[in-house]
Amino acid sequence: MPVAVPAPLAVGEPGESFPWQWSIVPWFSGTPASAVDPQARDDIAVEFAQVLLALHTPAPSEAPHNPVRGVPLAARAAAVEPRFIDSPRLREIWQHGCDAPTWPNPPVWVHGDVHPGNLVLQSGGIQALIDFGDMCAGDPACALAIAWLGFTAVGRARFMAALEGEYDPHIWTRAQAWAAAIAALLADADDAWLHAMSAHAVAELTEA
Repeated sequence: MPVAVPAPLAVGEPGESFPWQWSIVPWFSGTPASAVDPQARDDIAVEFAQVLLALHTPAPSEAPHNPVRGVPLAARAAAVEPRFIDSPRLREIWQHGCDAPTWPNPPVWVHGDVHPGNLVLQSGGIQALIDFGDMCAGDPACALAIAWLGFTAVGRARFMAALEGEYDPHIWTRAQAWAAAIAALLADADDAWLHAMSAHAVAELTEA
């Protein structure tokens, strides 16, 4: 990977006081990309495209499956579509993605939770990509939803240009649908930055 990632220093098993698996990972100094203006994030669009391209390599058969990321969009319809009741435009984008051909290639490694809050910035660039708890094998379109979740039209154009020809012809239709789904699901988030990310994505999706 061209940026730092939180490779575990130690791992632990569930116990009485903490009934989940846990790990200790390195600390990365910097600023979450969610804490800077979207226009400022545009400056790292090309760099982040290369980060994702480095990650999206063929996954082995034993790679984990995630039922909510990397799957065909139709698999998420029951959970997502009720969220579009007040936004015909988001529903239209979602439907276009569902109607598009699915990922035609073998599953690749997918981060599973790509958004500005999981990017650490330092000195004008990307210091680290963190929070791999949802990592799985599947369609990388869900990761490319960052084009709408994280950037403005300027950064999105740079991001897409940097990845031109690297994926199947329908990747951006599916990625846009993922962005619509994530924006709708986070519209009533309690965390202010998640709500702001949702509002930003809705604006980018509906004003295009």
